[in-house]
Amino acid sequence: MKPASLAHQIWFWIGFAAITAAILTSAYVAADRLGHERLRREGLHRLELSAAALESELAKYEFLPDLLTLERDVILLLRNPTDSNLVRAVNDRLEGINQATHTSVLYILDNNGIALASSNWNEEASFVGVDLSYRPYFQEAMQHGSGRFYAIGTTSGIPGFFFARALSDGGRTLGVGALKVSIDHLERTWAGTTDVVVLA
Repeated sequence: MKPASLAHQIWFWIGFAAITAAILTSAYVAADRLGHERLRREGLHRLELSAAALESELAKYEFLPDLLTLERDVILLLRNPTDSNLVRAVNDRLEGINQATHTSVLYILDNNGIALASSNWNEEASFVGVDLSYRPYFQEAMQHGSGRFYAIGTTSGIPGFFFARALSDGGRTLGVGALKVSIDHLERTWAGTTDVVVLA
């Protein structure tokens, strides 16, 4: 075989190998990209389902702080925070609403963020007298009329979702109505799947 012919064959096979490697690499990259895109779409779909389940659950309770503006004793208590009869009446009323709606706790804060009355008034972890002014949901409600926040309760140590609504009378904000909702059953559902769900 002539040297020129041998060199020609060597270069042919080198070129063939390079083209084959390029084709295989392109096919791998394309398949990898398609796989990642499929995983991304599936992940987004599962995330949307989890978010929809959470929003649906929370929507059942979001209106409750608004109803507190209709409770005349609540407004009277905010105007007369040292009236022990009003404190007792509002505590009892909040406890009744809380039991009927299956929320974790329902409470009234004055303009300084101090809890004047609470559905858990007779429990060891009672909110009554606790300063919650640092909580974002209180600050948002005072500044913007409403607030929402997910956190671990500082008094109970139990996580929950907090809703808050500014309570006004005659155009003047007197305090904030707030409630905490447990999402334990949703967390248990998420824990039973292979997906990792983080609520922030």
